[in-house]
This record gives sequence, structure tokens and C-alpha cells, in this order.
Amino acid sequence: MPVRGLGGVAVLSIKAREDLRISRNGSYILQSSYETTFSFTLVNSGKRHAFARILVLYYGESGIPERLPVAINPASGIVIGRDETKQISVRLQSQMPCSDWRSSQNSIVSTASTTQRAVSPLQVIIYWGEERTRRRLRCFEEKTGTVHLCENLQFTEKYSGEDTSFEPPKDYPVSKEDIRLFDECLRMFVIYVCSPRIRPRQSLASNSSLERSLQPEDTFRERSTYNTLVVPDQTMR
Repeated sequence: MPVRGLGGVAVLSIKAREDLRISRNGSYILQSSYETTFSFTLVNSGKRHAFARILVLYYGESGIPERLPVAINPASGIVIGRDETKQISVRLQSQMPCSDWRSSQNSIVSTASTTQRAVSPLQVIIYWGEERTRRRLRCFEEKTGTVHLCENLQFTEKYSGEDTSFEPPKDYPVSKEDIRLFDECLRMFVIYVCSPRIRPRQSLASNSSLERSLQPEDTFRERSTYNTLVVPDQTMR
């Protein structure tokens, strides 16, 4: 197998604050006074560029996630450079299905439940990975005339902050291996957004400093959902 690249990885984390902290299971809890506007900060402490794709979901009584119309600044798809920090602000463009957001969050009581709504009905999903793998996937799509979906999303649109001058050589090596690499190395964060009136039990609280950030190997999509756990190949350019 050819080895390409000069080493280094992208290491994305969410900057902790008094109102935004990590839980024991690796997800984050954001306590916001407003249901329609909130913010957080993404930090890339690695030596390669990272991409991030942001979704906002609402889990109703049925437990089926519903994507909410939102305005995300700077964009829902962004590229974060090496040792770079980006502030993300989210504004819901319509009211949530539940008329009383605060009273709907009386279920933040335990981690025993297997339902997503057991923590908070309003969630931010952040898919992320190395920008080079996304660019290689785009090259494969352009070469084959196909569109590849992962998590029912296309990740190869133009992202805010990407290098628009990048033009791969005509003999740039791309193959189906680039699809596998992208899918297996895609990682995610989950932020549960709740009212400050809701105080998670100790079982949800982190037992470490607010400055703790997840290591790359801790942020893979859950084994129970995808039935696989992989070790990323970081040798690609």
C-alpha cells in the first residue's frame, strides 16, 4: 500500500465554558437561556486542516429526529485551519414543535435510557474529519460523475474557509479507497441544548476539568449504530 503525506492529524474539539461542558459519555451539554439562539467554539489543535458539517435536530415524542431550519454563521459546512479557532452561532428560523421548550426538558435525569430524547430534544450534531479526505472524495466524485452520501449527507459541496485555489493534478490518484477512508474516518460530536433551569444529575456531569477535550479516538460514531470500530489511516495527503 503506498504511503503518502508528511504526517500530522487534525484534532477538533469543542471549547468548554461554564455553560458548555462535556459529559461522562463524551457528549456535550449546552445550557442556553434562549431556545432560538446559541453558540459554541470549535478548535483545531492539530497539524492538518479539518472540516465540520453542522446539523440541528429535534427529537419529538416519537423519537424520530427532525431537522430544523436554522441559520448558522459562518456556515453549516466549514473548514478550520491548523491551530485555528472558529466561533459558531446558531439561530433557529422557526419555533420548535414543542410550544414550551423548558417544560419539555424534564427528562434530563439519567443516562440509563437508550433514547436520544432522554437527554434533550434539541441537539446539535457535528460531523468532522480531515479536509484532505473530503477533497479526495470530491476528486473521486468529479472523476466518476457520481455523488457519495454518508449519513444521508453530501460532504463535497463548497465549504466556508476552504482553499478555492486548490486544483489537483490531472494524474491525481483517486479510487474507491477514498470513499472507504472518508466513511471510516468520519467522526462526530453531539451537543445537547437545554435550559439553565435544567440541571443534569451527577451521572451526566464530567468528572474532569472543563478544559478537557476529546481525543480523536474517542469521537468515532457509536459502535451500536454503525456496528464497526476502525482505526484511521492517517497516511493520506
